[in-house]
Amino acid sequence: MAIEDALRSVNDSLIIKINNAQTNGKTNALETDIILSYFCVKFLLDGSLGSGSGTGGSAGGGAGNATAASIDSVTTNSVGATFTLLPAGACTELVLNNAALSAVDIEYQRGGAGASMIVPSGAIAVIEAITNSSGIGVRRVDRSDVQVTLVFERKSR
Repeated sequence: MAIEDALRSVNDSLIIKINNAQTNGKTNALETDIILSYFCVKFLLDGSLGSGSGTGGSAGGGAGNATAASIDSVTTNSVGATFTLLPAGACTELVLNNAALSAVDIEYQRGGAGASMIVPSGAIAVIEAITNSSGIGVRRVDRSDVQVTLVFERKSR
C-alpha cells in the first residue's frame, strides 16, 4: 500500500501541475513531460497494481479498477462545424488527450446533439457514464477546416 499511496500523491500533484501549466494557451516541452508522467502514474494506479479496491483520486479510478483499456485516435472533420464521432469501442470511461504540441481548443458532444463541453489546448478530459466511444463527437472550437488528431483512451471497469 505504501507504493500505491505514494503514486496517488504523485498523481494528485501532477494533476495540479497540468491544470496550472498552460503558457499562453500552448503546451511546452516541460508541460508535455508532466502530462506524460501523469499518464504513466495513472496507468500504474488503474491497471498494474493488482486487484485492490482503491477509492480513486481526483483523476478517477483506483488500483485494479480498470478491467480493459485501449488507446485510439480520431481526426476532426474537414468541415470544421461538423462533429466527428470517435471510432466505436465499448467503454465506461474515456480519457480525451488534447495535450499535443499542435493542440487547439476542442469541444465534445454526447449522442450527436445538444450542448458541448470545451477541452482547452493542453488539457485532458475524463468522460464518464458512457457505454461506447462512438457516442462522443469532437470538433475544433474555432470550427476551422484544418484537421487535428486527438488521442484518447477507452477504459472499462
